[in-house]
Amino acid sequence: MSKSKSKRVGSKTKANNNNGGGKGSKAGKNKVRVSRVPPIMSDPRVVAWDRLLRDPCGADLAHPCYTGMDSGYLVRTTDFITPTITGTGFTPTGQVPCDYAIQITPFNYSATTGGVAAGPVNAGVALPGAINFGFGNMITNTTIVKRYRPVACCVRWLPSGPYSGRQGYVGIGLLQGMSILPGPTYQISQLRSLCQKYDPNGAAPHEVRWLPTAVDETFTTTAAPSDPGAGSVIFALTGVDSTVTATSRTLNGSFEVTTVWEWIPDLAAGGVTSSPQTPLPYTSQQVLATIGDLGPYIYEGVRRGVSKAGGALMQAAAGYASSQLTRGVMTSGVRGGNMIGY
Repeated sequence: MSKSKSKRVGSKTKANNNNGGGKGSKAGKNKVRVSRVPPIMSDPRVVAWDRLLRDPCGADLAHPCYTGMDSGYLVRTTDFITPTITGTGFTPTGQVPCDYAIQITPFNYSATTGGVAAGPVNAGVALPGAINFGFGNMITNTTIVKRYRPVACCVRWLPSGPYSGRQGYVGIGLLQGMSILPGPTYQISQLRSLCQKYDPNGAAPHEVRWLPTAVDETFTTTAAPSDPGAGSVIFALTGVDSTVTATSRTLNGSFEVTTVWEWIPDLAAGGVTSSPQTPLPYTSQQVLATIGDLGPYIYEGVRRGVSKAGGALMQAAAGYASSQLTRGVMTSGVRGGNMIGY
């Protein structure tokens, strides 16, 4: 009997020593939880840029994790674009469904470039040849800014008018380079296939965050030719309501483009450049590689899976913002199936 008891005790002790998870074991109660936060995200400089990428409109300005010793000043700009074309003989008139496509490439910003658009035209009609258009803000003022590069950017489609007049679908997408080029004629179906998220017009926040490519890390000028490899975002609007007169066609809504820039002043205009900075131990691509949850990141501005508490709070905030923007609309969206975690 004592031999049997001894064997049982020994067996229990062995189990506790091997895995620390036996009943009543101290080791089992004090297990160390492994954090799912990537080590790179423990650097406050990385965290600050990550927040800015996810919230270009409201986060504190932060320098990007770009290579090199370049350093400049930071500024946030906002541009509004209301798609309109003028001419004669537009028919029918009134509230007419239209197709329209737009691509925004911050790196190529100038008074004549930075955006490429096609349309608006009657729904179902082939889009005309895509054309460049430019911007007018502080960063494109060549008497002040010598060079610049984008740090973060967010583009939103803001429908206007009453909900009862809303129609059509809005497709949005992130592009790692330009897909719409000036000159060619596109079908709206071709450009819609580049989008990863689709929703009825006004039924969801139509918002996408830009992410940089290697091109965006270099400083450029407004006189430089457009680089097709720069990070871009795209909107493909299908059958969206517009106001048409005999001489104009205007979409019922505007695009809001908010961008954070790092810029270097023109010395000839009295500016003073900043000193070189010690390069960060991380590249932009190493930071972007920690995202994982690409869909929620670029469309909602949240990270999922970083931590239970943080993830829950961010998702709750995103849900509240969505409900406020879309209250009164009970139409569910259609999303593409190729976004990670979306």
